[in-house]
Amino acid sequence: MRQSFYLLLLLLFLGCAGDTPPSVSYENKPKMEPTFEASQGSKSLIVSVDKASASDISKIEETTSVIPPKVKKPKPKKPKSTKSTKPKIHPKRPQVKEVVSTSNSKMIIGSVEPVRVIPGDRVISARIDTGAKTTSLNAIDMQTFERDGREFVRFRLGKDEKAPFIDKPIWKRVKIKRHGEKAQVRPVVKLRLILGDSDQVVMVTLADRGKFKYELLIGRNFLRDSYVVDVAKKNTTKPKAYTK
Repeated sequence: MRQSFYLLLLLLFLGCAGDTPPSVSYENKPKMEPTFEASQGSKSLIVSVDKASASDISKIEETTSVIPPKVKKPKPKKPKSTKSTKPKIHPKRPQVKEVVSTSNSKMIIGSVEPVRVIPGDRVISARIDTGAKTTSLNAIDMQTFERDGREFVRFRLGKDEKAPFIDKPIWKRVKIKRHGEKAQVRPVVKLRLILGDSDQVVMVTLADRGKFKYELLIGRNFLRDSYVVDVAKKNTTKPKAYTK
């Protein structure tokens, strides 16, 4: 029994010894030649250092040139503003005063002035009305007729029935609207009016003004560019005498 046990151990020992791998000599190991890899475009160039030719080395030098990194230029600093940061103070605007014309070319008259009417050579107290466009005169006993193919009007000045008639050609007719009454068509003639030292020939509307205080109403067509009206005054002038 002991002999068979020792024989079994011997066989196990010999079997383990046979499985040992052979020793490898490093002398027979192939030598690895050093290589150099360089990138050229999208391709890789691998060249053995020992077997590299002069042209390969030049290519390697060209492809392995060091590209300097981009350097960002510093932004120039803005100079500090030298302006004052104090709030601006605007000067007060001067008050605009109403300017009153002092032109010597215009005559200052009141709200009521005596006016000489030509023909007739009669002085009538007239109401100065800057709101009226046309001058209006009180005329009574008006009659229309034709002379040389033209329409005329015959009338008397004022309320004096003994006053002589005046004949004047009708230049046009105007329709006047009256509040609460029917519209009235009135003839328009040309008359010479004298106020102060100035006289003008203007269009005058003829109407029965017997209900009004003043027989003559001076409108803007006579006052324009010649007179300035001061409503606080009355009878400031006298009409000059009429000479033919």
